[in-house]
Amino acid sequence: MRRWTKFIARFFVGLMVLLGLNWGLQASAQFRIPGIPDIPVDVPVEVPGLEELLAKEPALATSLEDAQQEIPFLDNYHPSQYKALRLLSLSDGPLGRSLDHRNSFQVQPGDYAFHAQSYCLRAGTHGPGRGDGYLYAPLKGSAADIIQNVLRRSVDHPEIRQEQVQVLLWAIIAQTDLASLPPERAQVARTLLTDTEFNRLSSGALGQIPDELLQRALRELPPVAQQVFEAKARIRSTITQANSTFEDLERIAVLLGEAPLGENSREVPAQRWSYHPDGYFVRYSPSGYSQTEMHVSVPEPIQLTRDSQGRITTLTDRSGNRIDIQYDDSLAPLTVAGDDGVSGYAIRSVRLRRDELLPPEEILSFDRTWSDQGWTLVGVPSGDGRPQASGRYGDAATRYRQATRYQRQQASVFNQVDIASNTAALQDLADIYHLTQALEPVIAPPANSWQADQLTLLTRAWQYQLCRYAGACSAVASRSRDTLLASAQGIYLAQANQSMPGNDGTPIDPSGGAAVPGNTSKQRLGASNRPIPEDQIPPEEDPQCQQVAQELAGLKRNQDAFHNELIKQSARRNGLDNGYDYNRLVKEYIAQQRAQGDDFDYSTDNQRAAVTAAQEAVAGSSDTGGSALPVPAYTDADTCEIKHDQTREEFVAAGKPGVIYDAYVAHEQVHQRTCNQNRDPDGDGTVDNPDGYTDHMANIDNYSQDELDAYQASIDRLQRWLDEHC
Repeated sequence: MRRWTKFIARFFVGLMVLLGLNWGLQASAQFRIPGIPDIPVDVPVEVPGLEELLAKEPALATSLEDAQQEIPFLDNYHPSQYKALRLLSLSDGPLGRSLDHRNSFQVQPGDYAFHAQSYCLRAGTHGPGRGDGYLYAPLKGSAADIIQNVLRRSVDHPEIRQEQVQVLLWAIIAQTDLASLPPERAQVARTLLTDTEFNRLSSGALGQIPDELLQRALRELPPVAQQVFEAKARIRSTITQANSTFEDLERIAVLLGEAPLGENSREVPAQRWSYHPDGYFVRYSPSGYSQTEMHVSVPEPIQLTRDSQGRITTLTDRSGNRIDIQYDDSLAPLTVAGDDGVSGYAIRSVRLRRDELLPPEEILSFDRTWSDQGWTLVGVPSGDGRPQASGRYGDAATRYRQATRYQRQQASVFNQVDIASNTAALQDLADIYHLTQALEPVIAPPANSWQADQLTLLTRAWQYQLCRYAGACSAVASRSRDTLLASAQGIYLAQANQSMPGNDGTPIDPSGGAAVPGNTSKQRLGASNRPIPEDQIPPEEDPQCQQVAQELAGLKRNQDAFHNELIKQSARRNGLDNGYDYNRLVKEYIAQQRAQGDDFDYSTDNQRAAVTAAQEAVAGSSDTGGSALPVPAYTDADTCEIKHDQTREEFVAAGKPGVIYDAYVAHEQVHQRTCNQNRDPDGDGTVDNPDGYTDHMANIDNYSQDELDAYQASIDRLQRWLDEHC
């Protein structure tokens, strides 16, 4: 018996390395045991198949070592709003760059959230805890493709409960003979697997080890190996018993209590972004092992231009929002001794231009310049330099150290996407980083202001450049100019429609990878393409609730401006004495709120500034050149028809809750009713007064009341939805 105990010990030590249950690390590193050939154990020569068994690849071998695409640069990237990925349709065939993107979401650029049904992919370890950091890693192992197929296909079979899918995954990972499963579990396997997959897994299954021999062998193994090996062995034994329950298996697979810090763990902050090779950024926030919130950021093309000295001068997004930088060449550039590839340049001016929707029918245009402030580095730091800090460049040593740290922190992902030796890629990415460090203190944006939102253009440009150089994003879009867009008052605005490459979208496949924790004693997770039930999403995490709540807050802010008697009085006092000029003044107040963010109040200075801006706009001296933003809805003053930029289906397909579209319609229906009442006073269908609506709205009080009623209709619609759903 002693001889067989030694054999079993050798057998399991070998399997520990073989099956990747040490979380993908070499046994000598994690368990501090020598290589297998040096263990003084007599192995019976008559035992057949041992060498074959030791040579087998594990079913799933993904480990923390495989998570090499984390992005520390994005740690401060927290979008204020996410679209709901679950609202988008799933593809029904192969798409994109990967072999099979069936059941993927086809996504246009933007930020999305998805609450996925997720699964434990490492039995015998602790589940996720609050604040744990998880990273993307590719699925690896002999059954990795099958495991992904199970996760992906689960959305096609709502009749199969999540617990049943989890049991099948545990069976696969434990290398159970699927043919020995009880009928109900076997049927799940037959439904989610092809015959080829079923037979392939069964042929690679492990047999049962007598419990007495198993326990004796396990006593000679380190604690971590004990719990993992024992969990798999117990799963293989328990899962084939007809009377075993899901709870029985869960008690084996998911350990309770505080998880120790596993060897070769590394610090991973909660919600750290990773780059996914399909061309997007992803982060994970698990709630236990069975639910995982995924955030997905799909880059949009950002146009970047440089001057003759290689300095970035403009960044422009597809909506025409842009940052312009001019440099002050009257000041000598900063030199960096020991690092000829890096210089510093004083900034003469920074100009931010941005358009925002004032829903449902208006657009705010912002344009501001900061002069003779700040400076930026240009170039990829080697880390060996000594900046000559003085004058405008007084903080050069600190900035150079920060840039060097940035470069080292991103080295892993640069290597992984094969751009570590691409000079142009590293230059673009480094120079965008330098500008984020340079412009933040110059702009000093108030919280919740348009300036703060505009500075995210730099972060989004960095995302796009990484994706582009990695070969997963298309080149910058071409532009064509178009006109036509109108407000409810018949004011036509210019629009820039853009021809975007890759309009089919980016394929987002939640099952296309594992979420691995920084603590190696915790479970790796697999997200499926199947969302959790909507009523299980906490309202504060539900992207639809967030979108509707933010929309409601914006509509209330706009309505409050029309309620404000000070604005009316100011309009009359300053010659803005018709409804349309008054509306312009209201817009300027709202624009000031967006500019000052949380610091805004109706001070005398703000009133004066709003009046001046409105007067300039009315006089025609304020020319923004039009907007690239379409307005969602407006009422044509000549026909009283409600016009839409999109259908409701298109609106929802873009990841926006349909109730917001409904609220816009409710708003415009008020304008439509007022329009009809004034153009056709007797309601007989004949237009008696073609100018009746525009004449009616020329009165400040009429204009104010019509907008108050319209906003109230949209506010009521959103509030009812929030009360019912959130």
